[in-house]
Amino acid sequence: MHPDENERFLFGSVHNPFSDELNFEIKTDRTQFVNLELLDANGKKIREKKILLEAGSHWLLFENTGELAPGMYILKARNNEEVIFRRLLKK
Repeated sequence: MHPDENERFLFGSVHNPFSDELNFEIKTDRTQFVNLELLDANGKKIREKKILLEAGSHWLLFENTGELAPGMYILKARNNEEVIFRRLLKK
């Protein structure tokens, strides 16, 4: 395994717990399309967006999360090769 292999596609900072907005950072080593999903604790898709990210670190946002019920959620990001997850708490 290349020493930097786990740094090719990952979540950086994530504001957790979140309330009205969900702010999070994704780091990638190359330009790529990324599919982002916010899932409830049962795996049901609540929000989704597909974006093109350049290489580097990016702060992204799911807006209007204030209407979501308090509880556990999962932030999921997928590119062509990997899927990463982060568990979150909505307060």
